[in-house]
Amino acid sequence: MKAIALAVAVVILTVWVYHVYRKNVARDATVASVRDAAERLRRSLAPEPRATADAQRDADIADAQVKALRARDMSAIRPLGDAADDYLLTAREILRREAALRGAGERFKLNLDALTDHVQADRGGADWTHTAVRLRAEVDREAREIRIATESYASLLDSLAASQAKIAPYVDASRLVDAPAIKAARQRALDGLARTEENVRRVTKLR
Repeated sequence: MKAIALAVAVVILTVWVYHVYRKNVARDATVASVRDAAERLRRSLAPEPRATADAQRDADIADAQVKALRARDMSAIRPLGDAADDYLLTAREILRREAALRGAGERFKLNLDALTDHVQADRGGADWTHTAVRLRAEVDREAREIRIATESYASLLDSLAASQAKIAPYVDASRLVDAPAIKAARQRALDGLARTEENVRRVTKLR
């Protein structure tokens, strides 16, 4: 009987140790993902410009982090899992909008320059009007993309504070983005949209 009882105790202890191990692994991996996403957000929201490729790479990594989290067994740490899911999803969408904004901004500038040059050029060519209409359509398309991405980006930044409040109990809060940086990034995006719309108005007034 003692041998049976000992064997049962060993099995119970083994199961408990394994459960604790899996819980710790899931917790550590989740916290590491949150910290990494926070650092990517911090770079994303900084005032210094960066390449579209860098923004897209961060968005792709954030997407992989969301997928990895959702593939992980979080049953033992459900509150952390729920907070991390919300935070990583918000971070991914912000990074996606940043990449979209930067890409659309680059295309907009190229198309706007081409339209400006064309409008100011000699109008004697037979295809001048056709080319002007085509270039204007391209400018309008990218301006529309910028407007849609900016509005979504601003809305996501408004929701970031709530996501950070959920995850803050589980990570070092100093790693998260502070409110002034979020506000400044939101304002820069809105200012960029205003400049885009003003540039469209300006080029259409050229004769």
